[in-house]
Amino acid sequence: MANDMTTWMDAAADQMKQFTPKSGFNVVAVDQMALPGEALYLVDHFDSKDDAEEAAVAYQKKSGDKTYVYGAE
Repeated sequence: MANDMTTWMDAAADQMKQFTPKSGFNVVAVDQMALPGEALYLVDHFDSKDDAEEAAVAYQKKSGDKTYVYGAE
């Protein structure tokens, strides 16, 4: 069981790294029906954190998918 959990956590962490931008801010949403490592998808990219946060809230209300803002590394 611990091995399965580690695999799931590794897949999720790897996917989070893929969506972390080099600059600016990405709005990322979670597809609750997808497999670990495939659940995140990019909604949009912004230069401003305020714009990204505003877009994340609006997208979550519209889609129902949980959204996050990932800032530059």
